[in-house]
Amino acid sequence: MAYTIIDIINNLIDIEKKGFSIFREISNNCEDLRISIVSKTIANQERKYTQYYENLKKDIDVLDKEDIDFSIYDRISSRMQQFKISITMPVVTDIKKLINFARELSKENLALLIYIQGQLIRKETDTNMLAYNIMGKIIEEQEKYSKSLKALYK
Repeated sequence: MAYTIIDIINNLIDIEKKGFSIFREISNNCEDLRISIVSKTIANQERKYTQYYENLKKDIDVLDKEDIDFSIYDRISSRMQQFKISITMPVVTDIKKLINFARELSKENLALLIYIQGQLIRKETDTNMLAYNIMGKIIEEQEKYSKSLKALYK
């Protein structure tokens, strides 16, 4: 079985869904209305990223996707699974802790995306690969989100 950027995106969707469920659970179970509202807003952003990835998959499904070497995909997949497992429910007692958790999660997610893009390069011409360029677009989106969370934290 050959792996493509679609397989990576599917794993990223799983990560976003886990983030959504964590923020949704915080929103549903928190007695502080302000924390609940902020958490619901962040959960909705996670859902938007899931939809972004789904739309991205549709857009690139018609394109000629190159195969990703099994050993490269194995390293990427392993790192994504480790990241997904590392995401745990935080103890949130105030909005600042909630936003800090969201910021840290966003920074770790950005680091994961950069790692994935880096793993896709084995030679100079690999920067022309569809998978490499798609990861670049995903990284740009994640950077925008990280900046928006940073603005909230002030």
